[in-house]
Amino acid sequence: MVFDNGPDTNEIQSRVINCATAGLYLNGSILTNATSVGLAQLCLTNMATNAVARAGQTFTPVESAVGTAATIIFARQDGSNWCAAVFNYSSTPANVAVDLGRAGLPAVA
Repeated sequence: MVFDNGPDTNEIQSRVINCATAGLYLNGSILTNATSVGLAQLCLTNMATNAVARAGQTFTPVESAVGTAATIIFARQDGSNWCAAVFNYSSTPANVAVDLGRAGLPAVA
């Protein structure tokens, strides 16, 4: 992930959250300008995102990507809790249905 040279706040936040769902932050930024430093401080100090990354567990894709599109739904189990991550890579709001069975959640009796 890189904070330098042009990404806007939404793109940077998306990169950081993607890294957190992979269980690893790897920053390749030089952080020599005020904009990139500000974005790094904003995104890398988010306690909720850092908690996801701190678990060090990778989310797995729920569905396969179609065509040139990226996979948008991921899940992981933390003990008896389940976490889901849903990404919207478009510039418009989206409603996404998550099939909990395909995500690996056990059926509720």
